[in-house]
Amino acid sequence: MLQCIGCSSALPVDVKGDAECSKCGEKYSFSENYVRSNFDKKLFDNYRKDYLLNKVLNNNGYISYQFLQEGSISLPDRDDVAGFRAFLGSNSAGGVILDVGCGVMARPGYLDFDNVKYTKFIGLDPIDDDSFVGLRLVACSEYIPLVSSAVDTVVFATSMDHVCNLKKTVAESNRVLKKGGRVVVWMSDRSMSFTQWCKDWLRRRLNSWKKGYSVDKYYVYPNWTVLGVPPGGVDPFHSFFETPEKIIKLFSKGGFKLVQSESKSKMEVFLSFEKMQ
Repeated sequence: MLQCIGCSSALPVDVKGDAECSKCGEKYSFSENYVRSNFDKKLFDNYRKDYLLNKVLNNNGYISYQFLQEGSISLPDRDDVAGFRAFLGSNSAGGVILDVGCGVMARPGYLDFDNVKYTKFIGLDPIDDDSFVGLRLVACSEYIPLVSSAVDTVVFATSMDHVCNLKKTVAESNRVLKKGGRVVVWMSDRSMSFTQWCKDWLRRRLNSWKKGYSVDKYYVYPNWTVLGVPPGGVDPFHSFFETPEKIIKLFSKGGFKLVQSESKSKMEVFLSFEKMQ
């Protein structure tokens, strides 16, 4: 099931500890239900400026996992998490499910680990952690260390706007999916009309004046966690504002068709795509 991100040759499944690909020398670390790839160098070599920005934003995300846990989507009792869990249950293709952006969660609340239609759970995230209940890949969505047609369902639960390169991510999702497989997305709709944008800009200027610092550069939370926005970021975690129209267009060009969409609010937009080619 495992594939080298350097040369696409098969990786052994019975190795423990640090090892290299026998064909290209790409480095990996193996343990039980855990594989770590050397994805940072590939991202740096191919998407240099985007990678550096993405790395800083992901570092902010790691800090938020530690100090802003009330926002975690691992909490199954949250209404939005329960809503996506239901949408995923009715839209997934079952079988082997790959959760892209699983974070440091052992059991993400939106995944139904008791559903018998799933045969294997795989969690992928650039943050190094081995608590996921299933196979944990320390990797990125642009270079997934799985063979082609390995999974039936790919999930992006609020993670689509955290990747380094969207186009490559969609292409990799297509590659690892079986034909007829599903991609199920939980995303937000950050689109604004010109009038809404102007009102938001004025609100942020007024808020900055009242607080005495730029609210566009510093996010100060009630527990005194402070996150900065790097140049090129639109907030501490994102390099762009995602919209359903943009994501649907990307997947349509990437060999998918939209099966179902559901919008409960600006922060709860659920999309389901089927691999056509």
